[in-house]
Amino acid sequence: MLVQLILPMFSTIRDVKRYLASVPLAVRSLGTEVNLVDVLALEALRVRFPAAHAMLPAAADLLTPAKTRFQASTDRTERERAFVEEFTSLLNGHAQPVIRLLFPAAERLLGGQNYSFDWNQTWEQDRRVACSTVLDFYLHRRLPAGRAPAEYVDQVADCIGDESALNEVLGQVPDALLDDTLKRLVLHCRDAPEGSVLPTAAALMRQLPRVRLGSTGMYSPSGEWAVLSPVSVLLRNLGGDVADHTVRSLFSGIPSLYGKVLLLDIASGRPGKQGLIPDESARLLRQELASLLRTAGPEDLADERMLLRTVLVAAADGPPALEPAFDARAVARLLESGVAPVHSQTMGSVAVRTEKQLRWDSLVSVYGGEAHLAEAAVALMQQCLQEGTVELNEDLAAALALYEKYATGWRPEEF
Repeated sequence: MLVQLILPMFSTIRDVKRYLASVPLAVRSLGTEVNLVDVLALEALRVRFPAAHAMLPAAADLLTPAKTRFQASTDRTERERAFVEEFTSLLNGHAQPVIRLLFPAAERLLGGQNYSFDWNQTWEQDRRVACSTVLDFYLHRRLPAGRAPAEYVDQVADCIGDESALNEVLGQVPDALLDDTLKRLVLHCRDAPEGSVLPTAAALMRQLPRVRLGSTGMYSPSGEWAVLSPVSVLLRNLGGDVADHTVRSLFSGIPSLYGKVLLLDIASGRPGKQGLIPDESARLLRQELASLLRTAGPEDLADERMLLRTVLVAAADGPPALEPAFDARAVARLLESGVAPVHSQTMGSVAVRTEKQLRWDSLVSVYGGEAHLAEAAVALMQQCLQEGTVELNEDLAAALALYEKYATGWRPEEF
């Protein structure tokens, strides 16, 4: 299709020479961020129809809409009609093949088919300018903040199935780009061979300490899903006893307790929904988690994230499983992980309000009553303020301030 598009654009040897002279520079400047087919087609457009090429930046939202709308070609806005009229007149009969090859989501403007938004993932993976992010790079030659270079994704994808190599290459990805790199790895995991699932998932779970936990807004996914999404996709390639055995092996190899909890979260069933592993296997893993939690020393718990949730999951089949709950380091982690941001939005307003709340009832249940919780909290404050054996960081200070409010009987309006 590329040849059928490009050849009719050229009528003289001079035009062909101009095109061939410009292609190497375009390819070098774009690297691997844009599919070579698209680079060649767009360079032909730029050389032969510069006025039409110049329309691309202003019409980017029409060519790669964020949400493809299912509507008839006759149902177009005035701006869309004006774009189609000018673009087709400038391209002198080449508009339809250009749109079909480069910007299929815009085919409906020319009476063609509609594409669902799901196609955007495929276009992004293939580095096609039909994806708005790829088109933006083509137009401006720069990546947005937090966007990982395509070579990072390629390097990680090439190591799927090799745990050691994957550990090494992921370690070379800067923390600020890890989230995007892992999210774009999901499509590469969908058809991973059975034998590559465990080593790949093990390497990915090892990245949990590098990602943020929890969401940053009302509609933002929890940060841990950058890791859990590709792991979940990998595990869904398996079934039956193989999935059960793989999850058990993965669980045993995860060094952190909260990492084990997150694995249980994606592998266990829900009421009315079958999980990746049988309910009995999930129960046995929770028992193992409870055992590990009981034998963990305060120095180990001091490095644990989301400790409160870990305790609650481990106690799902019995009493709270945390023995050193009165050690100041454990109390600090429990209080910090008991703080939850709650996002709300007033109807008709775009502003999102975020309020921190304390999982008071959960903390009380872990300590077996408010009196014991108060004893632990007072001892912690003494450690922080007088002895300095526990660092009073920003998260812990916020948790203690909330504790003092809740201890007086205060509750948020939504309580």
